[in-house]
Amino acid sequence: MAKELPELEKARDEKVIPVARALISDLGGLLGTMTQNEPLEFTGIVATLIRTSVDREFNIATDNSYLFQVGLGVLSALNAAVQTCTTTDVDDARFAQIAAKVLAIVAAANVSMGGDVTPEQTLIEFAPIKEQLNALFLEEKLSKLETKHIMDLVLRSFESITKKFNDTVEYSSQKAEAYVLGVEVMSDVTMKNLEDILTKKQAEDQATQVAAAAPAEAKPDEPAA
Repeated sequence: MAKELPELEKARDEKVIPVARALISDLGGLLGTMTQNEPLEFTGIVATLIRTSVDREFNIATDNSYLFQVGLGVLSALNAAVQTCTTTDVDDARFAQIAAKVLAIVAAANVSMGGDVTPEQTLIEFAPIKEQLNALFLEEKLSKLETKHIMDLVLRSFESITKKFNDTVEYSSQKAEAYVLGVEVMSDVTMKNLEDILTKKQAEDQATQVAAAAPAEAKPDEPAA
């Protein structure tokens, strides 16, 4: 149920919301005219918005921003609804095979890596790689959206490897620290554990210093031949 609004907000909604609804409708109509390789032209929609905002005497500081605020609110709710809709699963098995070919091309090229690589050098080295990728994508009949999905798959996989590696190192470090402190896990460490370790370490350091400061023991004279 919609909440009750103050009169001023009701008046603003009555003035602005019909324009926001028309904007969403007009945007849908414009998208329906889009053809391949032809960019969308928004001049017509913007001109209509300006004329309507003048006719309705929109306030520049409040009504103009509110128009896009409520419009974006609807589109955000639309996006949330779309994400939970029933759809056909993407053929990840096929895209994974193509991703493997993409990575094989890059691996075989043995491109330069490291902090001394310049952007210009990267462009030069990737030029022949791009030619191979173009041939692969043409052979597989991939759309731009599908190539994006393939790269998302590659990057997500790389991120997963990075996270698993770091988590493994962190776990091993914690186990090593726990072993030194004589406990199973670091959460079991007590102040007494810390004191015992530090006391032992101090005693070992002192013993080392004493041994280093002591004069070397003279060797007995060897018997004459």
